[in-house]
Amino acid sequence: YFKGKVMPNVYVAGKPASTKSAEQIKKQVDDQVEQLKLSFETEGRVLTPTYDQIGFQVDSDQTVKNAFLAFPVYDSPWRWICEKCVSRDCALLNDG
Repeated sequence: YFKGKVMPNVYVAGKPASTKSAEQIKKQVDDQVEQLKLSFETEGRVLTPTYDQIGFQVDSDQTVKNAFLAFPVYDSPWRWICEKCVSRDCALLNDG
């Protein structure tokens, strides 16, 4: 059931990612970044810089990979799955 999906009890940026595909998580992250608005108030002025101006970046592809590497129950009999993911030799990451 979890082939190509994130394991249970995994959250990405505070939102549930369990049982979602890589495409669904990438869209979730990209949507959150798009909705994020930054502003700073100083000396009575409000500044709204662009992400480029402050060097803000989100690597949504790496975020997706990290979600697939997350395995919240390390003391489970399935621990070997997590260890394979950490070594990057993981069918969940490689769709195979």
